[in-house]
Order: sequence, then structure tokens, then C-alpha cells
Amino acid sequence: MDGIDLVQDGVAQAEALAALRAENQELRAEIRVAHEAAEITAKMVVEEFEKADRLMTQVQATTQEVQRFNEDLAEANRKLSELDRLKSDFLSSVSHELRTPLTSIRGFAKLVGRDLEAILGKLDIKDERVHAKANRISSNLSIIQDEGERLTRLINDVLDLAKIESGRIDWKMEACDIAQVVRQAMAASAGQFADKPAVKLSFELPPDLPTVKVDRDRMVQVLINLLNNAAKFTHQGKVEIRAAKQDDNWLLLTVQDTGEGFSPEDAEIIFDKFRQVIHGDTLRDKPKGTGLGLAICREIIEHFQGRIWATSEPGVGTLMSIALPPTDEQVLNRSLQPEINESIHVGTIQQLAEEEEIVQQNGERLLPLILVVDDDENVCAYLAQLLNQEGFQAITATNGSEAVEIALAKHPDLVTMDIAMPVMDGDTAIAHFRRDPKLRNIPVVVVSALPSREKSAGDAVLGKPVDETRLLETIRSLLKEQAAVLVPPARDVSVPCIVLCHEDPPSNMPPYVRTGQAEFCRLSEFAKRVSEGFEGVVIIPTGMLGHVDFSKLDNMKSVQLLVMPEDSPSPGGMP
Repeated sequence: MDGIDLVQDGVAQAEALAALRAENQELRAEIRVAHEAAEITAKMVVEEFEKADRLMTQVQATTQEVQRFNEDLAEANRKLSELDRLKSDFLSSVSHELRTPLTSIRGFAKLVGRDLEAILGKLDIKDERVHAKANRISSNLSIIQDEGERLTRLINDVLDLAKIESGRIDWKMEACDIAQVVRQAMAASAGQFADKPAVKLSFELPPDLPTVKVDRDRMVQVLINLLNNAAKFTHQGKVEIRAAKQDDNWLLLTVQDTGEGFSPEDAEIIFDKFRQVIHGDTLRDKPKGTGLGLAICREIIEHFQGRIWATSEPGVGTLMSIALPPTDEQVLNRSLQPEINESIHVGTIQQLAEEEEIVQQNGERLLPLILVVDDDENVCAYLAQLLNQEGFQAITATNGSEAVEIALAKHPDLVTMDIAMPVMDGDTAIAHFRRDPKLRNIPVVVVSALPSREKSAGDAVLGKPVDETRLLETIRSLLKEQAAVLVPPARDVSVPCIVLCHEDPPSNMPPYVRTGQAEFCRLSEFAKRVSEGFEGVVIIPTGMLGHVDFSKLDNMKSVQLLVMPEDSPSPGGMP
């Protein structure tokens, strides 16, 4: 039994040993697998670290590239800003250098033309060749004037568009009465219709129109451009301005003509820069102009958050439409202005601003003395000749310092003042005039290639090349206002004088108003003052002509009306 037991014990031990060996092998296999897994994990970790390191390197490189790009972009923006400044300076300089000689060219061409007509009228020319040559000279002078005016419009349009696109315009947004804007634009465009008796100019403005928030001067500029285009292409029929309130309370303003019209396909491209519609197949049919007017109009209207578009048909006419959003103040109080639906005779508008020539007798002075100040001798010579021919006495100065000395010695009745001059510029000279008790009441008309109504202390501001008709009207108006209001104290005469205004009195008033010799009257109070029997002088700024009932005032012999000129934009633009 003992032997059998020993064998059994040996077998059991062998089986146990085999089991241990099997477990050992399994454990070794598991250890090997775990080791391999650890190696794989470690390898993956290393790879991830390497990948993260590569990504970090790429991020750093990208960041540096972005920084370089931003630096390049900032440098490009700086260069663009500098180029924009240089462009603006260049345009300003070129415009000044062009406008000043243009004043002389246009002015002397007009003077020579008038002198030639006067001389030829006195001569009995029987030689047909001499007569034909004289007519050719007169025609050439007219061409010089026309081309000078065309170049002036081009300069104004280019400057205007450049200012708008560069954002350098100082917009004066305000709630505006569209009737006032329409009448001001029609008055400024009246000359375009003067030679077209077959064209009827009219407007229709219903009451209770929504107010619109616009820059009034720029809105007038838009309407002037549309009216001038209508006059250019309408030879008979009518040109009509209408305003209406739409369902959404927007204002719809239209200018419709019965002119040549154009193809509907051109309705969009006419608002592109330098694009014009040719009404024919020859160069003679090419319209005169810069091709910038409607592009400027679109920029202005879009700045007002509005729309401008055109519809037209060849041989039928054109309808230009403007839609403008209303302001918070929905409707204007039109207590002084009923519904307007009139046909305007051009002469009626022009007569609103006409003033008779003033002859002032003061000691030995029989004619008004005007001091012309400009550093360009040709401009001085032209303006002096023009004023002498128009019944004034003209003396000249070439800089502000000389102007102050001459004014103290001669005490002129009015001064025309250039701005950019050597020794002493015009702004400094005007400041001297306003500080000196002997000179402060002398009206000053700024005549400059770079006019700025806001920055000038003048009583009126006109741009070069100067419109001589407007210059003479301004001079006569200012002189007449001086004669009407500044009564010599020795005579002990008091003439009541009121100046119409909207709410707050404007800052750009003539000296006799600034010195307290006239009082301001709000439009809402004006009707009451008149009904209470006011007697005296009423000064009406041109921008308020649409609010005044002239039919009643003209019948009141105790009321004298004076129109005070305001500086409005030219058809081509604003310098």
C-alpha cells in the first residue's frame, strides 16, 4: 500500500507542477502582453507629444505669420490714409490753382464780349468781311466762357465725389421741409429755363408732407442737378416737381419731363461715374457734362438712407424718383403755407432776389466804394473792371494786411476778400475787421477758390470762378441792407427791422444783425406780427422764401422786403 501511495503522491505532484507551469506560462504571456501594451502606449504617448509639439510649432509659425500680416495690413492702411490725404491735398491745391485763373479767363471774356458789342453797336460797318470777323470774335469769346464754365463744373464734380467717397464731408443732418428745398432749387435753376419759353416749369406740393432728415444744402444740390438735366433735354412741354406721402409714410419726390428720354436699359448705368446716354449716332449728339452729376446724387440720397431711380422712354420723357424715410417728427406744421399747385414763370423766382443799385452820397463819395482783395492781380483787375462798369468805385489790395490799412484810410462800403493770400490771409484780415470798431460794420464778401461757409466770418461766401451775376446781386443786397438798417444817428431815424428764422437764430448773420440793430422773429410768430400792424423792414433768408405769402406782403406799403442771400451749392457740386 505504501508503494501505491507513493506513486499516487508523485502523480499528484507532477500534475500540480504541470498546472503551475501552465499558470506560469499564462502569467508570462499576460506580462508579455502587458509589456507590449505598455510599449505601444508609451510609443503612442511619445507620438502624441511629438504631434503636439509639431502643432505648437505650426501654431507659433501661423501666429507669427498673422502678426506679420496684421503689421503689413496696418502699414497698408497707413499708406492708404496717407495717399487719401495726399489726394485730398492735391485736389484742393489743383482746384485752387485752376479756379483762380478760371475766374480771370471767364471774367475777362465776358468783359471783352460786352465791350465788343458796345463798340460794334456804335459803328456803321459796311464791309461784310469786317462784320463777319467781328461776329467770329464774339463767337470765340462765347466759346471761351462756355468752356470755362464746363471746366468749372468738372472741377466741382470731381471734388464733390472725392469728398463723398472718402467720407470727408461734414453732413448737417436736420429735419427738413421739402417745400422749402424745392423752391430754393427751382430758384437756383431758373436760369436754365429762361431761354426755353416752350417749357413750362411747375411744382405740386400737397399739405402735411412727412418731414425728412437730410442735409438741406445737399438735397438742394440733388434737385438742382435733376432740374438742370431736365432743362437740358426738354425743348418743349413741361418739367414738373411733385411730392407725395406714401403708405409707409415715406416721402416720394419726382422730377418729370417731356424731353428726349432714353432707353430703359440705360436706367441703371446713368448713375455710374462718367456714364452718359448718347441721344444719337454722332459726336455732336454726345451730351455736354462730366457724367458725375447723377453719381453724386445717388451717393447723397443713399447717405440719407433713401433711394433714387429713373424710368424713361425715348421721345416721351423721363421720370426721376427719390424716396426718403420720414423723421420721428412725422408732419410739419404748415400754418403759413396752404397746398401749393402752381406753374412758375421763371422771372417770378428771379425777381425775389433782385435789388436796385444803391448810390450812396457821403461827402464827396457819389458811388459805393468797394475794396477788392486778392493776391492774383488778374482777378483784382477783372473784379475792379466789372464793378466800375456796374456803377461802383473799386480799389484793390493784394493781401490782408494791405486791405486793413486801405480800409482804415478809405473806409469802403463793402469788401470782397480772398482767403489764401501771402503776408496775411483773408480769415485773419476779417478777424481784424471784426475787432476794429471803425471796420466791424463793413460787409465782407468772401470770394475764394476754397470757400467754407462754416469757417468764414464773412457776410457771404462765393466760390471761384465767381458767378458775376450772383456776386453783383450779393453786393447790392448787402449794400441795400446797410442803407436800410444802418441809418446815420444824426438824423435820429429809427426803422424797425426783423429777420425771419425757424427756431434758433443762425450764427452766420450780417454785421448789422450781429450788432443788435435788428431783431429775430420766428416763423410761427411772423403772421401775428404782421396782423398786428408791423411797419418796417423784413429780411427774409432765401432758404425761407417757400414759407412766406408774398401776395399779402406785397400789398402792404408799410412793409419793405429784403432778401438775404445764402451760400448754396452749385449745380455741379461743392467745393
